[in-house]
Amino acid sequence: MGVSTACVIWIRPMFLKQRNKVIKDATEARTITEITPAQTGEVLYEGSVWQASCDDHIEAIPPNQKVYVLRREGNTLIVVPKKIFQ
Repeated sequence: MGVSTACVIWIRPMFLKQRNKVIKDATEARTITEITPAQTGEVLYEGSVWQASCDDHIEAIPPNQKVYVLRREGNTLIVVPKKIFQ
């Protein structure tokens, strides 16, 4: 019982730190579906299709546009349109 308690105390913080993954460098993805301000869409990121939400809640991002991935929240990528940085 003591070993189990010790494992929970030392190992649990390692799992809690891994929940919120921040993508170190903004990387590019391409939208597959439109991402509207209030809805999620889909992007192609590193060869996989991901749910994505736009960090800019003002305008929609049309399909087949390049976007930058800022971070990941659960299974949803937070993206911004590439034209913001140009």
